[in-house]
Amino acid sequence: MNPISTTKQRNRLKLAFVVTAGLLLLALATLVGCSGERETSSPAPETVSNVSVLSVQPANVRDLVEAVGRCARRRRANLPAK
Repeated sequence: MNPISTTKQRNRLKLAFVVTAGLLLLALATLVGCSGERETSSPAPETVSNVSVLSVQPANVRDLVEAVGRCARRRRANLPAK
């Protein structure tokens, strides 16, 4: 036998083994993560006291915001006339 082809065959066999082992581990991890038991526990209802409840009514609101401050340019832009 040719030693080069034997080395190639060994490398391919090793690669096939590693890939197969990886797929089996992935399948096992998936099956373990998806167990048939499901915990169905509902949280206890919260008790709230001293809370006032208001009714919501439609109203007109202005679309204007007034702010006091200073504007400064970030960079200068020259716009020549055409």
